[in-house]
Amino acid sequence: MRREIALRYADKIAQRLHSVNGILATPMCGSEAVRFRRVWVFGSTAKGSESPNDLDLLIEADECGRRRSWKQTKYDKEARRRYGYLEPVSATDEALKWLTKGMKKVSRHIAATEKVEIDVKILLYPRNEMDRPTCHERAAHPEKGNRPRDDSQIVR
Repeated sequence: MRREIALRYADKIAQRLHSVNGILATPMCGSEAVRFRRVWVFGSTAKGSESPNDLDLLIEADECGRRRSWKQTKYDKEARRRYGYLEPVSATDEALKWLTKGMKKVSRHIAATEKVEIDVKILLYPRNEMDRPTCHERAAHPEKGNRPRDDSQIVR
């Protein structure tokens, strides 16, 4: 995957989240909605690699609203096949499918279930920081990063 594609996917994900204000309705699932609290990009894309292997997302989300039984929803066919009982489709799984629909090589990691050691992560939602220089880029190129302002350039 090229870096341009990974950045385009990250921008598309941020746009999708902002279009629903971080709360996605999930009809016919176990909960009424999924609220996305924060989404980060981490891994080789966040580190600035020119050819990242994939786009890694760390997602902090929770299900909200009323709970529904399997009689009111679609049921999870795989749970029925494996365990022999009916269980409603997970609202979080459906929301993550919607979030990355049409994208290849996007890895989704849920912050509550996975303990991932991350050295560099960039906040994608609610505030998109992908276009801002990272701390590694500012350290490598101090002339581009946050430098002290020259008072002689201020118009008074």
